[in-house]
Amino acid sequence: MRLQSEGSALGGGSARPCGHRMALLVVGALGAGIVGCEIEVPEGIGLSTQYDAGAAAPSGCVDEDGDGYGEGCALGPDCDDSSRITHPEGYELCNEIDDDCDGRIDEDYRLGEECTFGYAGCRVPGFRACSHFDTGTCMPHSRHESCDGVDNDCDGITDEGNPGGAQPCVADLPGRCSEGSLFCDTALDEVVCRSLLQPTFERCNNIDDDCDGSVDEGEDGGPLVESCFSGDPEAEGVGQCAAGLRTCDYALYQGVGPCIGAVAAQPEECDGLDNDCDGVVDEVGGEGCACNAALTPSEVCYSGAPATLDVGPCAAGTRVCIAGASGTCEVCDDGVWTQCDGEVTPTEESCNDIDDDCDGAVDEDLGLGGACWVGVGGCRVEGLRVCAPDGTVQCGAEAGLPAQEACNGVDDDCDGIVDNVTGLGDACTAGSGACSAVGVMVCGAGSIACSATAGAPAAEICNTVDDDCDGATDEGLGLGDACTVGAGDCARSGVRVCGLEGDVICSVSAGDPGPETCDARDNDCDGAVDEGLGLGNFCDGVGECGEGVRECGLNGAVRCSTDPGGSGSGAVAELCDGLDNDCDQQIDESFPLGDSCYGACDTGSIECGDAGVPQCSTSPGGSEYDPQPEVCNFQDDDCDGAYDEGLGLWDDCGVGACDGGSVECAADGTAVCSTEPGGSFDQTSPEVCDFSDNDCDGTTDEGVTNACGGCGAVPNETCNGADDDCDGQTDEGVLNACGGCGAVPNETCNGVDDDCDGPTDEGFGLGDACDGVGACGAGTVECDGAGATRCSTDAGGSASEAVAEICDGLDNDCDGAVDEGVSNACGGCGAVPGETCNGVDDDCDGQTDEGFDVGLGCDGVGECGTGALECDGAGGVRCSSDPGGTTYILVPETEANGKCSNTLDDDCDGLIDLADPDCP
Repeated sequence: MRLQSEGSALGGGSARPCGHRMALLVVGALGAGIVGCEIEVPEGIGLSTQYDAGAAAPSGCVDEDGDGYGEGCALGPDCDDSSRITHPEGYELCNEIDDDCDGRIDEDYRLGEECTFGYAGCRVPGFRACSHFDTGTCMPHSRHESCDGVDNDCDGITDEGNPGGAQPCVADLPGRCSEGSLFCDTALDEVVCRSLLQPTFERCNNIDDDCDGSVDEGEDGGPLVESCFSGDPEAEGVGQCAAGLRTCDYALYQGVGPCIGAVAAQPEECDGLDNDCDGVVDEVGGEGCACNAALTPSEVCYSGAPATLDVGPCAAGTRVCIAGASGTCEVCDDGVWTQCDGEVTPTEESCNDIDDDCDGAVDEDLGLGGACWVGVGGCRVEGLRVCAPDGTVQCGAEAGLPAQEACNGVDDDCDGIVDNVTGLGDACTAGSGACSAVGVMVCGAGSIACSATAGAPAAEICNTVDDDCDGATDEGLGLGDACTVGAGDCARSGVRVCGLEGDVICSVSAGDPGPETCDARDNDCDGAVDEGLGLGNFCDGVGECGEGVRECGLNGAVRCSTDPGGSGSGAVAELCDGLDNDCDQQIDESFPLGDSCYGACDTGSIECGDAGVPQCSTSPGGSEYDPQPEVCNFQDDDCDGAYDEGLGLWDDCGVGACDGGSVECAADGTAVCSTEPGGSFDQTSPEVCDFSDNDCDGTTDEGVTNACGGCGAVPNETCNGADDDCDGQTDEGVLNACGGCGAVPNETCNGVDDDCDGPTDEGFGLGDACDGVGACGAGTVECDGAGATRCSTDAGGSASEAVAEICDGLDNDCDGAVDEGVSNACGGCGAVPGETCNGVDDDCDGQTDEGFDVGLGCDGVGECGTGALECDGAGGVRCSSDPGGTTYILVPETEANGKCSNTLDDDCDGLIDLADPDCP
């Protein structure tokens, strides 16, 4: 049976399957009719056991939901005729509804009881609430997450909601950049302060705008100044007009101070100057200043500020008096001065190594040499302000190249936004089954990752949930296996099925008990066999069978367990000991006691021995047995059937030179070696130094060895740390030049005369020029501290040029390896490629197509049935049973085969019947 998705009738239509966590949410909302996915319910749950769905309802029966119950129906009334699973025989679901119409709601689920919420390794107090069909689940009382990489609230998501973040804080940068906000960094598992602002140009506002630790400073580190001019902006720098300077003094002026040194436009005078700063000199009254051509035909002129004349490029020009400009008189004062020709006046200072404004300073107030920066985020590079070819000022640095944005708190792609990685904040899941956890994509360790932490698997219980998260449900519990309930004759066999509490029970009930009889069976099914018959009480067996307990015999009679045939029978084969060992009420039967016999020592009679076997009275252990100690005389003195035993007679013997003899009897009855003293073949002789025991006393060469304890000459002394010639001195006359044994040590580069020849470190070329490893450049040969040489510029050298390795294709740290430790997992620079579904390990993490759930079960479109997720050839996934899938089976949807009127999507194209273009 299935509960269907929203907008579909229960039991019909199409819907998507629920994951475990989704199913919990859906069922918890069933009472409100909010169903968002298809949920499997055990077949028959909620449906009447008496209702035949195919039978017609009796006349007068009003059954709106088709469950067999309703007004005037044979099965009786219905408490909710709008729900097919709610009726008097309904299965009570945990859904805040009285499904079985008994006047109680969710009565089987122990709702509100205290419990422990979470998964293995993560537990918090909780209470039982509705969340699944056949049991209430545990919900936490409260949820308080901390930024520590731990799932504190045991909801399967780690550090969700930016715990400890979003509060104002003071960042590490000074000035305005100190304004920050707390943020839970999942890579560090701690709350960090991130600056909200980036450095900008300094302004007079009592704020450290460029975040360098100083307030309102200029490019040269002095006070911040700015140009000022109160007149017409077009007149600034023209004629006598000049700009001044205003200095930042926030304490006194709450900004910049007054403008000092500025010269504004004045009324024009006939003085050879451009007083009104309009670029024209002496244009008084619109006609110009009068002059006398006869007296002053021409003169030097300069319209710039007097202080700028002959400073830098500024120079005077010449003007001419034009006679008769206002009449015909050529000698009277009716001439007019022409414009000043050839003069060079101050202009605005530009960055060109020229004193354009003729103030005695070149390229001043342009901030040249001051610190500056270009680029933003990871592209930002600091430099110094320099002149550009067009005369403007630019920063001498070149912005870095943008890189692919990574989750690292840096604006890698230099677009002004930090960590704007695609997919950040998207919903994601980790784990499967009961371990499934929902989270969001967050930044961590330089890449985007899911914040959720899969729950730990728990032991599988019988609840239609994949508790151990292995993709299988209720496995290993023996469901369907044969089982037995009841004891004794009441035992019945069935199969293992799920109980209501997640336990496994047997599908059958025990049989009825009967009266108990003595037949080794539990006839009355009370767990005891043959009780009330005195069984187990002590009893004495027959003969020597000893004490036992009462038990059932084969014919139903009670017997002593130690009697012959009993479960603990003490009967054994009869022994010759005067006892009834076999418990047949006869003693020592079958033994010929009293019969004559020939023993080891003499003739005797048969009698019982100590070991329970018959023996001859003159044999060992017999009552008439009389043995003597054995001597070497070829006689059986101890009456054991052997003579001279234990004396080693005829065994090989002899030591040293006496070897090869045999043991024999001496005249006194003792055993001797035939080759030793006293033997019939005595081989002894005086001791000589020949590594043999000549005198057969067990000691070799005693009294005849040299000073070193051996035969022959004393050995020569060798260099071995031993006194070879046994003279009390070690290695005399054989040590090398360094006072040791063996060859003189080879010279090593260590500042020591290893070979004891006087010079130190000869042959290593110390001081010679050399090329360092990798990018370390040229240096000189020197000792490396380990006996070998190195180039002084190499890593660890006295002039080491090794720097930290960066990903640039060079051996920066001069260790012989390029880009080690800084290249990405795939061996290149930059971010690791994202994983796509293509059967390839794109992100080089040792896993292929992770995150795409390849191989997991899926429901195909329409009637395509179930399949498994697989790569679709374009980097994504598809259900294998869908069109294009490896197991897709096309069922054409045509009128000819009757597929255009069955309300099914037979060809799995998402279109049903007449909505499909394949149907007419």
